[in-house]
Amino acid sequence: MNNNKNQKENYPSFTDYRLTKLVLQDPIRCSSIYEYSFATGIPAANIVEEFYRYCKDASIAFEAADGEIFVNTSPHKRACEHTHYNFSQNLWEIFRQSNDVEKASRVFKIYRGMELAGWRLEYRPQNIPMDYSGKQSELALKVGKLNLPLILFPNPKSLDKKNSVLTQYAKTKLPIISMLIEEGSLDLVLSYSRKWFLETSANKNLDILILEAPTFNPYILSGTDGSLQARSATLSYLNNHNL
Repeated sequence: MNNNKNQKENYPSFTDYRLTKLVLQDPIRCSSIYEYSFATGIPAANIVEEFYRYCKDASIAFEAADGEIFVNTSPHKRACEHTHYNFSQNLWEIFRQSNDVEKASRVFKIYRGMELAGWRLEYRPQNIPMDYSGKQSELALKVGKLNLPLILFPNPKSLDKKNSVLTQYAKTKLPIISMLIEEGSLDLVLSYSRKWFLETSANKNLDILILEAPTFNPYILSGTDGSLQARSATLSYLNNHNL
């Protein structure tokens, strides 16, 4: 019989209170050893030493990707009952819930890059709208009161297909979605998106906010525009969607 539910929860406590306070009170702020070091002013080697004793009983785990060491705050998933130390979720754990290390690192870099550029993003799955088939993007743009599903680097040639990601979101009656595209692919994305808009009038009710990496400059493509030309997205335009 498992009596773990009756056991007192144990929270981590580090020798340096700056790290304890950060981990307990602001868990989303940091995910990698570098970030914890930068945020607290504690040398990276000391951060590794502080965390290491919690790796021994698998309360957390170190995971390496793209030259960084990330801290997974629940390597065995939170649904599993255990007597480990209780770490609050950081972003790395959230992105690792449904991704391997490589993809989680990719999503993490997108999140941090767009955050640095001034965009606000939603990372909690329960707050990201699904498409008609029940699939969900990893991230959403937070624009006023709306969370816009953020399609990450779609294949431009797939956008005009009958059951493309655009079609699946159009069926949900969302007024606008967002799309992050590769540098230099804007013209190709616009061409196939225009073709998709022209296939049926039903598609004209969906607007697409397009951001081209790495500058993330926003463009709006709308089926209600006669020319179907992308134009720069203004704050006033985006605010008009905040119903």
